[in-house]
Amino acid sequence: IGELGALTELRLLECTSLAVLPDAIGELGALTELVLYNCSSLTTLPAVIGELGALTTLVLYGCSSLEKLPTAIDGLKGLTLELPAQLVTGPLAEDFAALRKLRDDDDTSGAIKESVGEDEDPRMWREGRSVTVADGRVTMLVLYECTKLTALPATIGELKALTILNLIGCSSLVALPDAIGKLAALTMLELRDCSSLTYPPKEMHGNVHKTVGFCCLKLLEDGKVSVADVKKSILNHVVSGGTAERIDALASKDSAFADITESARADFATLRKLRDDDDTSGAIKESVGEDEDPRMWREGRSVTVADGRVTMLVLYECTKLTALPATIGELKALTILNLIGCSSLVALPDAIGKLAALTMLELRDCSSLTYPPKEMHG
Repeated sequence: IGELGALTELRLLECTSLAVLPDAIGELGALTELVLYNCSSLTTLPAVIGELGALTTLVLYGCSSLEKLPTAIDGLKGLTLELPAQLVTGPLAEDFAALRKLRDDDDTSGAIKESVGEDEDPRMWREGRSVTVADGRVTMLVLYECTKLTALPATIGELKALTILNLIGCSSLVALPDAIGKLAALTMLELRDCSSLTYPPKEMHGNVHKTVGFCCLKLLEDGKVSVADVKKSILNHVVSGGTAERIDALASKDSAFADITESARADFATLRKLRDDDDTSGAIKESVGEDEDPRMWREGRSVTVADGRVTMLVLYECTKLTALPATIGELKALTILNLIGCSSLVALPDAIGKLAALTMLELRDCSSLTYPPKEMHG
């Protein structure tokens, strides 16, 4: 092999009887990529690998008998090194341990093991299609069509860097664990065709942040986590995922939670005041409904919450509204106010001048509006 001086890539896949590599491999000066995939009998690597100055990628997935690496590898600058599971250390080792626990110990039904296999290296599950690693952490877990899984183990909450959880087609899955509420990095939760899933409520299944917040609120209510243990991003999701009544109830018992959610609860109170007390005409209540949680007004289409604050209010075609209450000025984080079609609205309150965050004011078809002057309405 040492005569192949122009070779740039060498892949040895599932050479399960390969115990050693020849020292001649050190003569491959042009080699940039060396993949030793599932060479399960390989116990050692020759020190001459450290002489491969062009090497940028060394993959050792599934080399389950490899006990250590030659120190000469440390001299290869810029090397991307994919270690076998037994040599992985640090946070990634913790992620792998959590995945094995999820499969072997906590899923007593055996459904996950039946689906992904028995390999000790999670990156090998389903021939590498179940687990994705990026920047030294597990970032994606796919349990696609794990049809016998009825309960996802709470160990899932230990995967702190998980951004994508794919449970598509887990047709027997009844509930997600509240430990989902610990996944601060989660940006995508795929639940399509999880036809038996009833918890969290179905209206949250399309919104990962509401789902995470809903589950975290339950953990907080049950005392399984403290506010100090929860990242601020998740606490913001709690405001999105929990009802106003539950948020207020927890705030009354937990001063730390009360402090964190003070602004959001104040925004909700302001919206209720805007509707119930200050709009004496009753036009807003007639338009948005009587729910005590503003996020439920017009079936969730009137109020938007982001980062723990009310950022958008839509009073679209509130045709009987003649005067917008000055209470609107108390929504300090409001960025969008939509009054399209409020055809009886005569004037905006000067309190609009307090909305420093406002970037969009929709006044189309407000045909009676005379204050501020029409030339400002755009």
